[in-house]
Amino acid sequence: MSKKETGEVREQRKLFFQAALSKSLDCLPQRLLIGDKQNGPTIVFEPERVLWDCRSLIQPGSSDTVLHVAARNGNLNFIRFVLEYFNLNHLLTAANQDGKCPLHEAAQNLQCEVAQYLIDHGTSVDALKRADWTPLMLACTRNDNEAMVGLLLRKGARATLRNKDGWTPFHIATR
Repeated sequence: MSKKETGEVREQRKLFFQAALSKSLDCLPQRLLIGDKQNGPTIVFEPERVLWDCRSLIQPGSSDTVLHVAARNGNLNFIRFVLEYFNLNHLLTAANQDGKCPLHEAAQNLQCEVAQYLIDHGTSVDALKRADWTPLMLACTRNDNEAMVGLLLRKGARATLRNKDGWTPFHIATR
């Protein structure tokens, strides 16, 4: 990879993480998105391009993908964009350094719409992170978690699973 390509990848990664954080696709370059917003963007270049090298989708200094960042911040539009226009479904199960997939981030940050979408698109509602914590367990660590806990249970989360310390979501919620 040439230095120019490396710089291009770095710039594209920066733009994608800005979009994941900002809840807007407006910061993505016009050469990437064309077309009217009502019918959705038309993609100008192919997913095989250097932008879609998996390394370009990892945030420098961490192991979070753009989906982790977007899920944590409740950016459903960006998640739809990445999954539907580029068919990057492998990011649904990508684990960061803590073993969290994007659903763990959505559950821990009480992002119900994002969690619903991720589950509906194939993420396991009982995905395990390091130390065997499920999204339901992470939601139970938060105050005002009723909507998220209810969603996860309706989607089939198992409340009887135990983490490596033997705790169930009930134990976690009551501590």
